[in-house]
This record gives sequence, C-alpha cells and structure tokens, in this order.
Amino acid sequence: MLASLLPGLRQIRAPLAAGYLWLVAIWLGFAPLIPGAQESTGGLRALYGLEQVVGLTTALAAATFVAYLLGVLSVQVTAAILPMLRVLRRRSLVGFGITVAKTSVTGRAALKAAVLDELVQRSQIDDQLTVRLQRVRDTLGEPRPLDDPGVRRKLLEVLVDTDVYVAQLEADLPLLPLRLLAEGKQNETYGEFDRLRAEAEFRASVALPLVAVIAALGWRVSPWWLAALVLPAMLLVGALQGVTAAADLLAESIRARAAISPVLTALQTADLNERSADTWVQYAAEHDRYASAMSLYAEAFERRGEMMLAENWFRKAADNHEAAGMLGLFRVLYRTGQRKEALSWYQEALSAGNPDAAALAQQIAAFGSEPGIQDDLFAAASGDAAAMTRVGNYFAHRVSPQQANDSNLKEAQKWYRMAADAGSKPAALAMSEIYRSQGMLDAAADWAGRAANLDGPGGSNLPAWDVNAG
Repeated sequence: MLASLLPGLRQIRAPLAAGYLWLVAIWLGFAPLIPGAQESTGGLRALYGLEQVVGLTTALAAATFVAYLLGVLSVQVTAAILPMLRVLRRRSLVGFGITVAKTSVTGRAALKAAVLDELVQRSQIDDQLTVRLQRVRDTLGEPRPLDDPGVRRKLLEVLVDTDVYVAQLEADLPLLPLRLLAEGKQNETYGEFDRLRAEAEFRASVALPLVAVIAALGWRVSPWWLAALVLPAMLLVGALQGVTAAADLLAESIRARAAISPVLTALQTADLNERSADTWVQYAAEHDRYASAMSLYAEAFERRGEMMLAENWFRKAADNHEAAGMLGLFRVLYRTGQRKEALSWYQEALSAGNPDAAALAQQIAAFGSEPGIQDDLFAAASGDAAAMTRVGNYFAHRVSPQQANDSNLKEAQKWYRMAADAGSKPAALAMSEIYRSQGMLDAAADWAGRAANLDGPGGSNLPAWDVNAG
C-alpha cells in the first residue's frame, strides 16, 4: 500500500514545498508593510476576523491550499524556464506523467552493450551475418578467430550501426516504467526510478522560490544573504544529475534484461542497419578499433590527393605498429618532399616485415649501383607515375631478344600497368609495343586505344579503396 501511495505523495511534494517557500518569501519581503489586526481595514480586517472564526487549524489548512496553488503555478513557470523540469513534468503518458530525460554516457554505454549482446546471440545462429563478419575480420586483419566472443562483439560494433538502435532504445525509455509496473516490479526498478525522478523534480521546483526567499533576506536583512544564491544553483545541478540517473537506471535495466524492449526483440529477426564498406572502415579507424582500418582510411585520402589527412591517418596506424601504415607514411612523406623521414619509415616497414617494402628492397639490391634507379624506385613506390614508367623502362632494357618472356619483362609489364593505371600515356604505349612485338595485335590495339585517351604522366598508383566508393 505504501508503495502505491508514494508516487502520489511525490507528485504533490514538489508544488507544496515550492508554494510554502513562496509564502515565506512574500512574508519576508512584505510583512513590515502589512498592517496588524488592530490597524487593518476592509478586506484585510475581514481576513483577520476569519482566522478567529474558523480556528488556527482551518487557517493553516487554507494556507496550505494557497501554498499548493502557488506551487503549481511556480512549477509551471519553472518548467517554462528550465527544459530539465519540462522533461520531468511533461505528461506524455496520459494519467501517469512519466517521462524520461536523455541518458548519460554511462547510460548510452549500457544501451549499446544491450544491443551488442543481442547481436552476438543472433550472429551465432545467422550464417549470413557470420559471412559478413568474416569479411570484416579479413579486411581488418583480425588475427583471432571469429569463434572468440570478444572478437565477434568487436566486429559487430564495426559492421552494425549500433547508434541507430541505441537512439531507438532511448526513444522507447518513456514507456519502460509502465512495462515495469505491468510486470509487477514496482517495488524494485520502478520504485527506484520514481524516487530518483521525484527527487530531481523536487530540487528543480524549489530552486526558483528559494531564490525569492534569499532575495527577500538580502533586501530586508543583509546583502550578504545573496551569497546563499549558490544553494539553488546546487539544487539545479543535483536535479540534473537525478534526471540523468533515473534514465541511466532504466538503461541498465534493459541491459540486465530486467525489462523487455521491442527494439531488442526486433533485432533477433529484422534486417540489420549495417554500415557500408567505406563507413565501417571509417568507424573502425576513428574509434581506434584497428590500425589496419586507419591505413585503409588513409589510403582513401591518399587516392584523393588529400595528403595532410592521409599523413595524419598513416601516422596513427604507424604509431600503432601497423606495417602497411608505415609504408603508407613513407609514400606520402616521399611525395611531399620529406624524404629523410620517409626513408626512415620505409626502413621501419621493412623491419616490420611488410611484403611491399621487402619487394622494393629486393629490386634496389638487384639493380645495384645503377645511376638514378634507387631514387626512381623510391619515387615509383610512393606513387609517382612518371617514375613508375622509368622503372618499367629499366626492366624492359634488361630483356634480351632471346628471352622475351623472362622475369625482367614481366616486371617491366607490371610497372607499366601500374603507371598506365596512374595515367601515364608513355607507359600505355610501352605496353602496346610489347604486345605488338609478341604478335598479340588485339592486345596491342587495346593498349594503343587506352594511350590515346590519356593526356600525360597522370597522377598516382594507389590502392583501390575510397571512402566514397568502398
């Protein structure tokens, strides 16, 4: 019975306390101006007489009623001033007046944990979702198996836009108290929620009349009383904390499955709001999930010529000991003229076992001390199309007429292709000539046609990944 009465008592506590404080403020401010019973006339004299007729108890009851009316008006005025109190008092559920503020970072983390818990359970029986998670795992270079629950959870957070479901859960929170009541849990979670909400409402409601009381004391007694204005400010801060704590309590009840949310139920079978390939790479990079994602994200900026952003993300990946990030940082620094630091990162990538850095080292060793080749190899590896064409020429010139299909020719073709992909017209023409010399006239014609559509040495040969294209 007490549990049933408490919500009702809490509803009238705030306006009643606010109203009494307003009466005190009025008395402190205007008592010296109000005539006594002997000096009063007219309606005021009739009020003094009424107190003698009805008695002190009835007069106090009337004063309480007046205080309640004043308090109701005060709460409405405060609600118009403070959005926090509007949240507390808005009657979005007819007859209950239950509303919920936004959760804190902790509360949102609890809601996200609840979403991920549900997704992990689904992924264990959803083969298609498992395949998509495997793709994410392979792209990001996750060394641990997908059977590891921690890995599965981490990859799900990357693949699925959990923020969408967290927002849906927050929107569903105002209905949760009624579900708790319907499930017979009013003595537990709902009781604590109602206590926190009512306490926050009480603190916010009495703040404004308390300001009036302090102002009256400052006027009538001493200006030093104005220093006490810090008290209503503290009450408002406490009210805000209470509002958030009430919302966080509901969020935690969802995470602990103390209450059922249709949002989580729908996650078991509904189509998931998955991020596109470019978006989940960006998410993984920006949330420090994987250094390899930082490298992929940097490569997107590198392809678009945004070298400052590319350098920033490659540096983050390299600082996380990611070999591809080290080599990417070498490319960007070399192309922007910072060659000394670039070569140091190339050595770091080589030491870390990056296969592209190792292949470059082998090519440098194979050419030995031929003039200019080392600089061209570094420039070509950094994405310079003209340098790639020159490297192709180096390999092509080492081909003997009797060995038209030897490894040097294959290496020359590899560099010519990369240079042509980067927009080098001479490289495309060289490919056409190689095929013509081998009697492959159709292929030669195709490359000649491709060369005709190119204007010059072109840009850079970079990984086929773009944040817009995926």
